[in-house]
Amino acid sequence: MKHVKKDYTLEELKEKEEISVRAINCCAYADIYTVNQLVTFYNNFGAFWVIPNCGLISHYKLLSICLKYIQPNDFIELDDKEFKKVLKIFPDLLDSFTYDQTGDIEAAPMRNDIRIMRRGHKTIAAKPNQNEETIRIWTSPLCFWSSAALPGFKYSEKKKAWWKHR
Repeated sequence: MKHVKKDYTLEELKEKEEISVRAINCCAYADIYTVNQLVTFYNNFGAFWVIPNCGLISHYKLLSICLKYIQPNDFIELDDKEFKKVLKIFPDLLDSFTYDQTGDIEAAPMRNDIRIMRRGHKTIAAKPNQNEETIRIWTSPLCFWSSAALPGFKYSEKKKAWWKHR
């Protein structure tokens, strides 16, 4: 897990990030006072709404703070053979492709924790004329939609990726 160089307290970020009083109180109830403690709590429990009185809005706000102050560089590059293995693990992945303004394919962030950047050579993508060069999967445990998008999957620190435990 990546940590920030300076561990900000939530009180320091309260006005800058417009953190609600409810979110601050929920964190205090769970003994969370810094951004690193926030990330550790999320990695251990998978969500903030397990804290009493922490609703969905507070959950998303706390996650956005994690994502903003701890920048994940957790990308792995896959060749076509490895990509097909990933598709077996996440069969709905190809259905979730969207096209951004530059024409690159990327997985819709609302559907998956996995984001794939594709460019260069042909593949079995959503549109056959789309090319790909590099396939990158975002493997960070910090994401908004983990429990909803990937039920039964858990982030493995050892493997640095999402895996289904059987």
